[in-house]
Amino acid sequence: MPRLGLLLIGLGLLALLVSAFDWIDPGQLNGRSGASSARASAEGNEADASSEKSETDRPVYPVIDQTLINPRIVVHKSLRRLDLYSGDRLVRQYPIALGRQPAGAKSREGDGRTPEGEFYICVKHRHSRHGPALGISYPSPRDGRRGLEYGLIDDKTQERIERAHLNRRIPPWYTPLGGEVFIYGGGIEGDWTGGSIALRPDDAAELFNAVPEGTSITILP
Repeated sequence: MPRLGLLLIGLGLLALLVSAFDWIDPGQLNGRSGASSARASAEGNEADASSEKSETDRPVYPVIDQTLINPRIVVHKSLRRLDLYSGDRLVRQYPIALGRQPAGAKSREGDGRTPEGEFYICVKHRHSRHGPALGISYPSPRDGRRGLEYGLIDDKTQERIERAHLNRRIPPWYTPLGGEVFIYGGGIEGDWTGGSIALRPDDAAELFNAVPEGTSITILP
């Protein structure tokens, strides 16, 4: 009899559990699961949209036309800025760094100054120590005359300088006047070069690709 009583009690509890389960709406369970999935999906879409927005918000600059009309470069030393022109149209403005002694014009080897005056791109080196580099035609005939006056060079060297500029070629670089002055990358944090003009690497590469040898360069104080 006790066994029969225990069996009846167990069956009664089982019936109560089944009855309780019948009162639970399966749709509610599915609704909770669906809501969680919907939230997860929405959060994922929002993250994707945010990522896409961050990409599109980056400034996009137009590629410089490789056929600039009479390109020329103007360097403002006091402003630490290089301007690129196509004819009379300003195309780009780049921040720059100068020689470690930025005040005054270069006049001799090792003075750490950046030249001033009228020059041109006399050579292009794609693989220099600081990436793509544009050679500046320093010393100019004016620099040579000053060097001749101060006894730094002789008449023959001055003639070579003038002949190189007449033919838009590389002037003598290995004289007491100094040489091998470039426009290249390497960064613009402070004035650090030996007299060259430094740009950010990406800017230097863009400028290198935009201008040919012979492009005029004006370097202002």
